[in-house]
Amino acid sequence: MDWAATQTNLGNALQLLGQCEGEAERLEQAVAAYRAALEERTRERVPPDWAITQNTLGHALALRALSLAKHDRHAASIHHDMVLCTPGPLPSNGLDVGKPGARQLWT
Repeated sequence: MDWAATQTNLGNALQLLGQCEGEAERLEQAVAAYRAALEERTRERVPPDWAITQNTLGHALALRALSLAKHDRHAASIHHDMVLCTPGPLPSNGLDVGKPGARQLWT
C-alpha cells in the first residue's frame, strides 16, 4: 500500500504542476500515476482509498480535457490568423483549392 500512496502523491504533484504550467502532458502523467495507484487501491481492498483515488483521477482527467481543448482552440486561432494574413490559394492537403477566395499558407 505504500507504493500506491506514493503513486497517488506523485499524481497529486503532477496534477498541481499541470495546472500551474497549463500543460496537458503533466496532467497525462498524473492520470497514469493515479491509474497505477488504483492497481493496488482496489474497491475490494480499501474502499475509502479507492474512492479518493477515483475522485482525484476524475479531476485530473477533467483538467486534462480542459487543457487540451484550450490548446486546440489556441492552435486553431493561430491557423485561422495565418490563413487570413496570407494571400493565395490553400495548399493541396485535401482542401478545395479551386474555390474562389481560397488562400495559401505557403508556396
